[in-house]
Amino acid sequence: MKNLEENLISAHSRNLYRNGKYMQICKRFSVWCLDQGIPENIGNEIEWLESLVDQGMAAATIKTYAFAVKAYLIDNLDCSDMTEDEKILTHYRMESEFRSFRLPRDAKKKNRDIEITFEDIVQILQASKPRSRVIIEFLANTGVRVSELTGVRLSHVRKRRESEFHVRIMGKGRKQRVVRIKGGLRKRIAKEFPDTLSFLFESSPGQPYSSQGIHDLVKRAGERVGIYGLHPHSFRHYFATTLLKKTWKLKAISEYLGHSDEATTLIYIGKDCLTMDDLDQGFYGNRGKNGRKGNAVQS
Repeated sequence: MKNLEENLISAHSRNLYRNGKYMQICKRFSVWCLDQGIPENIGNEIEWLESLVDQGMAAATIKTYAFAVKAYLIDNLDCSDMTEDEKILTHYRMESEFRSFRLPRDAKKKNRDIEITFEDIVQILQASKPRSRVIIEFLANTGVRVSELTGVRLSHVRKRRESEFHVRIMGKGRKQRVVRIKGGLRKRIAKEFPDTLSFLFESSPGQPYSSQGIHDLVKRAGERVGIYGLHPHSFRHYFATTLLKKTWKLKAISEYLGHSDEATTLIYIGKDCLTMDDLDQGFYGNRGKNGRKGNAVQS
């Protein structure tokens, strides 16, 4: 691990490595690789993380170790001869390698991984009460996070035309973006929440739903149709996967979801519902990698 700080590419990772803790973690990985006589490559870090589990290290600490080493290995990947598509796919493969290492997680966190289909959503909506139905519709049609949904104010909703409304979202890091909903959904929301004072969705006049309130609402909606432990994030996964398979405009989808980069969007979608064959088909089409017409990632 030579010239650690000089080799870092992204400003985000440089900020991380200014923290001495991250530097020490990476040096620890480097020493372990040297002792084992193996290179500092993607794949070998999994064996190192497994050794930390055997040592009895806490899961939260191992997660921090994995994050630090992943940032280093990804930042030092040689992408000089790669196209933009190939860089994204390579980062996705690297991220997938890390995801193959599973720490023990509690049931609550596993709920985020429940995958749902269009048919599931139809059943959930049909079995839900009217107020719950429009909230779930909003989640499924925008892909927003729970914290973003609860923060939407009436002043954030703007009519673009009769059939379309734009909603300003305050995302992580107070980054703003705009999502769209159809006019019909806006009318249904207004019908079920006619007395709202400040927020689009209010549990009582002037008071927005809490994040926990939305979690409980979604959980109960899933239980009505036999989907136990349903998490609001499942609708975000569904939205992202469906949109990517339909359009393959990865950069635009990443921005729409409020992600920092395209590789995050791919790994966020999940390798179980989007295979490498799907990706190759979407990026390269029927001609294959070496015979593609051009860049399939559009903004």
